[in-house]
Amino acid sequence: MKIASVTVNRNDGYKDFERGIIHFKSMLDSFDEVNYVDWNSPSGSFMWEIDDKIPQTSKLKHYCIPEEVVNQIILDPNAQKCNEAISRNIAIRRSNADWIVSTNIDIIPPSREELEKLVKNLDKNTFY
Repeated sequence: MKIASVTVNRNDGYKDFERGIIHFKSMLDSFDEVNYVDWNSPSGSFMWEIDDKIPQTSKLKHYCIPEEVVNQIILDPNAQKCNEAISRNIAIRRSNADWIVSTNIDIIPPSREELEKLVKNLDKNTFY
């Protein structure tokens, strides 16, 4: 059973490196696959700023959607700067996990053991 997480963020100057580092380290401990989508960051991905402080592993999948691509997808100049729906769908479609947890950068997940115990009792044909 493969369990993945999806996190979306926009690096817009709110620097909370410690929070991000703790998030990604704990996600890598608990999940088989950790997907991070950086959407429309004006000065580059948040991951690029903390990547030397988190484990380098193939479990981490990083997708960076730059402003020039966003402007081709989102035509409304008044749209929100971070589109979480499209961002999450990008990562979900690229995952081959049996279970995917949609989360945020300020979340610390349960342990792997707790996740497995929970998933074992869930209905695979239900959206939770």
